[in-house]
Amino acid sequence: MCIDQKACFPPTIPNGKYTESSDGWYEERHILRIRCDPGYEQLNQIATASCLNGTWSSLPICEKSITSCSGPPQIPHAVVIQEYQEVFAADSKVLYQCETGYATEERHTNTSIYCVAGSWSWSETSSCSNGNANAAA
Repeated sequence: MCIDQKACFPPTIPNGKYTESSDGWYEERHILRIRCDPGYEQLNQIATASCLNGTWSSLPICEKSITSCSGPPQIPHAVVIQEYQEVFAADSKVLYQCETGYATEERHTNTSIYCVAGSWSWSETSSCSNGNANAAA
């Protein structure tokens, strides 16, 4: 099978996805719509690219959204119990497990924080302690 010289090969879009061609290439004038991964958004609102004469025009760039968060903070005496990510979309929830012998003020062995407008919603009630410190208060 011959590929037209004006066809385009699949582009690489870091932190973005698109519907892949079944035959591994795209005909001239094909338009791709790029969807950025959660926590990312299109730079300058550009979401499409066109195949023109064998090259892609204006490939979208997916950049970290200002409302997303970087990796979650360390909470003393607790570990994150979910898959690691570099970027968390706004309203993402991260779960922590308190170390053995430690619990939150409400006596829970799990705690969680949320990504809110680019910052983590950590508070003292998210902390894990061994209970002795609370008894003295």
